[in-house]
Amino acid sequence: MEVGLIEAFILAGGAIGFGSMLLVKGGDWTVDAAVYVAQRFGISQLIIGFTILAFGTSLPELIVSILSNLRGSPGIAVGNVLGSNIANIAFIIGFVAIASPLVKRSKAIARDLVFMVLVTCLFAGLLVYGYIGYLAGAGMLALLFSYIFYQYYAATHGEEIPESEDDDEPGFQSMGRALIFLGLGLFAIAIGAEFLVRGARIGALAIGVPESVIALSLIAFGTSLPELSTSLIAAKKGHSDMVFGNIIGSNVFNILMIM
Repeated sequence: MEVGLIEAFILAGGAIGFGSMLLVKGGDWTVDAAVYVAQRFGISQLIIGFTILAFGTSLPELIVSILSNLRGSPGIAVGNVLGSNIANIAFIIGFVAIASPLVKRSKAIARDLVFMVLVTCLFAGLLVYGYIGYLAGAGMLALLFSYIFYQYYAATHGEEIPESEDDDEPGFQSMGRALIFLGLGLFAIAIGAEFLVRGARIGALAIGVPESVIALSLIAFGTSLPELSTSLIAAKKGHSDMVFGNIIGSNVFNILMIM
């Protein structure tokens, strides 16, 4: 084996190991902080997953889509959203359920699922039409924020009673500290995903995998890592509703905010 190949594998292994460590630690901080925020505000973990976690874990898709549009490749942006949404449901939910069975507690999950399906149908109609302009984009953002406002209204006016999934409150001493760790957790997840993807790319190139195959596969894999990390850790901690909220919310954010 050539020295260069050995060095490439060492570099790839180091990047993958460091990235995985950041993903786990970042996911742990993010989930604990999100649980604390939900308990302090008296709202369900489903809503926290649908909003804060979904927005944070959708940032990689947002960055990829913006850069693709700026570089004149809108097809990559559309494919990124479609691929990510499919991966969220078919891969992440399946993988997490194998690792830790998921139990639905909030009755509002059905409501959010219906909204996700309607949003997906809207997106399909726009794709058939073949054009998503400024007015459509503004309308999609307005729909997103309107639904988030409705969720908050329902949670704070008794239409949805938050159900306790864990009586133990994470050990944050203040809301400010929890928000700091929430931000640090999401940042660690983003950096960890970048290191893991770069490590995988180095290893794949070292064994002769074509650059085009690497680019297409790692975009889909890399942008799904934040959802996978937070969902897996949330499930392990017994916060199933947060997992459902994260996945449903991420799919909705991908369509209404990113597109």
